Amino acid sequence: MKQKISAQLIKKTAQQTLDLFNKKNCSLTIVICSKNTIQKYNKIYRQENNPTDVLAFEFEKHKKENYLGDILVCSEIASETSKRLKISFEKEISRYIIHGILHLIGFSDKDKKSRKKMRYYEYKILKLTQDL
Repeated sequence: MKQKISAQLIKKTAQQTLDLFNKKNCSLTIVICSKNTIQKYNKIYRQENNPTDVLAFEFEKHKKENYLGDILVCSEIASETSKRLKISFEKEISRYIIHGILHLIGFSDKDKKSRKKMRYYEYKILKLTQDL
């Protein structure tokens, strides 16, 4: 069963993340997609032939226009993960959005230390968005 995703939740999560890092007048695209779609992009851009939770594509050439890039979020994986972790679907979708934005503004998760830093901000921002 497909779960509905509130546009307001997406906007609130994105704005809270951008605000925390003083990213004003920025724009980005967030696409909610299926496992099949995200797997295709994952294979093309990361040479990994499997679905993933979130992909972020930074657009360097548009920096002067304050366009950060595109984020693909897999709703099916968010649904599966939220059930497994016994958390809300909305919280998991929000975490993926935050994760994608963190990549667009320069964060990496290639090693243990940087992953830990990203997780810290993911949960900090999740707490902020839940308090609004």
